[in-house]
Amino acid sequence: MACQGLDRRTRTELISVVRGELGDPRELRFFAAAVLEVLIVRSPPRGRAARELLGALGLVGAGDRVRASVLRDGFTTRDPDLFLDQLLDLLAANGWARTGVRGRRTTAAGLRRLLALARTPCRLWLTRYLLEPEEVVGWVLEEVRRSRAIPSPFLRDDSQGGGAARRLFRRLPRYEAEILGALARAGEIFWVGPDTPSELFSLVRYPPGTVVLTVRPPGSCLEIEIKRAGRREELPLGVAYRRGGRAVPPSHRLDGGSMGLALNWEANAAAKLGALYRRVHGEKAPVSTAAAIQTILDVPTGAGDRDLHHYFDDPHVFGAGHDAMRRTLEAAWRAFVRERDWKRPEPEDGRALTHEFLVHTKPAQAILAGSSDLRVDLAARYLSSDGAASYFHDVPGSPTGRRARRRLADTLLAELLPPHRPPPGLGVSYDAYVGAALSRRRRRADAVYLDLLRQAARVWGTLLAVRGCSRGESFVGRNVGLRRVWREAEWRVELVFMDHDELTLPPWEQTGLLPWKVLGRMESDDFFLGGLEGGRRCGDSLFELLGRIYRVSPERAREGRSLFREALAGAYRTTLGRLTTEARFEDLFHPDLLARLGDWDDVAALFLRQREDGWRASAAELLRGRGYASREIPRHLAAMERHAGFLERTAFLYEPPGRAGCASP
Repeated sequence: MACQGLDRRTRTELISVVRGELGDPRELRFFAAAVLEVLIVRSPPRGRAARELLGALGLVGAGDRVRASVLRDGFTTRDPDLFLDQLLDLLAANGWARTGVRGRRTTAAGLRRLLALARTPCRLWLTRYLLEPEEVVGWVLEEVRRSRAIPSPFLRDDSQGGGAARRLFRRLPRYEAEILGALARAGEIFWVGPDTPSELFSLVRYPPGTVVLTVRPPGSCLEIEIKRAGRREELPLGVAYRRGGRAVPPSHRLDGGSMGLALNWEANAAAKLGALYRRVHGEKAPVSTAAAIQTILDVPTGAGDRDLHHYFDDPHVFGAGHDAMRRTLEAAWRAFVRERDWKRPEPEDGRALTHEFLVHTKPAQAILAGSSDLRVDLAARYLSSDGAASYFHDVPGSPTGRRARRRLADTLLAELLPPHRPPPGLGVSYDAYVGAALSRRRRRADAVYLDLLRQAARVWGTLLAVRGCSRGESFVGRNVGLRRVWREAEWRVELVFMDHDELTLPPWEQTGLLPWKVLGRMESDDFFLGGLEGGRRCGDSLFELLGRIYRVSPERAREGRSLFREALAGAYRTTLGRLTTEARFEDLFHPDLLARLGDWDDVAALFLRQREDGWRASAAELLRGRGYASREIPRHLAAMERHAGFLERTAFLYEPPGRAGCASP
């Protein structure tokens, strides 16, 4: 660290340490990567020295050009000098961790920041070129418990989800694809272990308040989510029917685990939205993608792995809570039968009841790529005035002093406002420190805030155009993540929409519009997004949470609402225009449905303009003329009247200037 520049000997030694050639422990290898980064930034090599550095990193190919694979890593050039400039821009994101690191004059606080960086290996960008994916996978497996799975044909089947998974592997850089592939094809179930970390941006993390595992490979912006991975207790799975006096959703009755049918529904729905978004807008949708779905065969216990039947049947395995669990299991099974109207025989004994419960739940685990465990509601809470106390409560055992609070703020802001620049003032409060950091980069913070609203509006506008909805589940703050990504040689902050349990798009068999089924769910999406004025507002809507994170002014918030509306209309009209004029969507939606999508707008426009002047007769005549069955028309019109408030808030969608086919007054 005292070197003025990166000479060949120092470079060789540091790279050898990072690669593990000297047998050093993992923690020291990550710290060596942080020091290597310091020396490159302190005295950037040029000319021949730059080519030697890139060669040592394995990045120089034939003809003294940088390897073509870097174009998948977010860079835009293969020219060595230009590539090095972009690499320095990439490394600038860790500038906060190099504050106070000045060779022999390095301060204690500067060293602590550098150590904090070394404990978040996903941010050590050079490690992706110095570590083998197999070794990274080995480190991941050390942090979790494992049991047997029944291999799933997910990656080979013809479903929407299977196709999306195959495209995912083709699109990812080799480094991430190999790590994800090793986990997805392992044929094992991964469970949280007693010592799995919960700190932000760990290699493997068990986020507090969840039952998932997340994996952030060293030197990568990709997050891999393992859904679900059980409870940290000795017995990872349980059964739930009521919690806090309220019935839990059916998909949560297998406590700590996932139902196979729910995982397949979610994977296929997200894949269909992703395909629609990609074809309309020409880029990947901001949704996570399922890479594998494995059926659970065994569950780890203190006495070793047990198969599912034995696990739920044997009181010696489950212990003191077995009798209560069995009563809950029976209540959950009876609820499944009622809800699905299944004519199932009454179980003859306890083993038969267990079998019936497992038939209903089909316990499984999904491995997702492209998620973010920094959910919007969590980011807003951790950046609030008492955010540090909240984080230290969630992650017990963490240092809690003022320097630790400042490092927490730096760690969060480096993700949410890259490249983050720490403000002065160690003695100020956590809230004042966060406020000062955002104030120093007010223009950048406002720009990121507005862009995130634009991203959210674009997704919702695309979904609305095809008459899709999620009953708020895909847009509630706890299911929307924030992540920074290196793309086109610049840092960006993106939203990612996850947990699509209720995401509904028209199935291919649907040939007409069903507003009575979806308008209420669309209104719930509006409620949790909160970007449109009027109507019932959620205090923790996506709009409100983003405003709190970036601490925007009322003026900027008003600008945000205007921009949200504009972006929503743009995405809606673009999607609707392409759906109704291009044939390449006919594998996603029935041609008859595509031909009728504009009917929604025409009837809505009639309703909004002629509501007080006998609109029903005109609308019924319009729908009959377009082939709708007589029994459907009253339901269609009644749904419009029942959700008049939502239609009024979205009226600007149905009457854009010059829209072809819009009904006349």
